[in-house]
Amino acid sequence: MVGFFVIVPVALVLKLVLLPFEKPAERSPQEVATYLRDFLEGKGGSGDWDYFTSTEIADPRLNDIRERAANLNLPFGEEEAALLEELITEVMEIVAEEAAF
Repeated sequence: MVGFFVIVPVALVLKLVLLPFEKPAERSPQEVATYLRDFLEGKGGSGDWDYFTSTEIADPRLNDIRERAANLNLPFGEEEAALLEELITEVMEIVAEEAAF
């Protein structure tokens, strides 16, 4: 148990130090929509939410949506759920745009 209290802080500090050097994730609009739907439906945990909101996405449109989602806190209330629905709608518009090409 003591190891946990040593390893976790060290891992967090290491993550923060390396964060500026990480390259953005290559996520498709469908992947982002799935992440957001899962959170809306209560399928994702707080660790999943932290991972999604803290990992930059290469596509600037999707990254903007990720950044706005990061402003929402778990657990979602009605207002947060409505905002998340709006973000899902935006992602689905991107999916439709890409399908048109």
